[in-house]
Amino acid sequence: MPVICLRSVAGLAFVAICATGAAFAQRSGVLDRDAIASALGFGIEQVSMTGYRQTPHVALFAALDLQSARSLTSFDAEAARGRFERLPWVQSVEISRVWPGQLDVRVKERKAFAIWEREDGAELVDATGRVLGPVKRDAILDHLPRIAGEGAAATAAPLVGALDRYPAIKSRVERMRRHGDRRWTLELADGGRIHLPSSGENSALARLAAEPGLVSRAAQPGQIIDLRSASKIAIRTARPAAGGE
Repeated sequence: MPVICLRSVAGLAFVAICATGAAFAQRSGVLDRDAIASALGFGIEQVSMTGYRQTPHVALFAALDLQSARSLTSFDAEAARGRFERLPWVQSVEISRVWPGQLDVRVKERKAFAIWEREDGAELVDATGRVLGPVKRDAILDHLPRIAGEGAAATAAPLVGALDRYPAIKSRVERMRRHGDRRWTLELADGGRIHLPSSGENSALARLAAEPGLVSRAAQPGQIIDLRSASKIAIRTARPAAGGE
């Protein structure tokens, strides 16, 4: 089937309406553009919507807003696209007309990147930090890293990318905690912690990876590896009441 651009079709419909408008009745003294366009074959009779999994069907159709536009002459594709892209999971959308009388809507959704743990619950976020929706704090999503702290959602992607280069370290990380929106602590599954500097995380991880024995030691309960100094690696045992800092 040929795909027709909404803007071009709307323009053709407008020309046809101008040429034949006098032949149609008026409603309350105003020309009914949708009725005329439908009579000319430009009504919206069917909608095909593909590419979505996480966004509720009803939310997508609400964004399309066909209650306000029953034909292509009154349908505003750009406005509809803006409404779609305000939905949490929607990254982009393509809208086109398939003859006769069908809208073809192709949705591209965002990908969940991490679980952002907060005081009042947990949320899925994408790599840009956009909040996608709530998730149970104890949800089993082992493929997603867990992050916490102020500013964590918007700044986690570079750190996750750095950890991907050091699988021996990444495999032990249970949570990445942001402190004061300035630096990270890696909380390890066995109870240890690794403090990273406010800049140069990749260099700090490279220094640690070069010392396999330190990685194993950091995994022990209560052990802290402090990489905040560029010239040395500090190792200490946390006091029972010590915080994340």
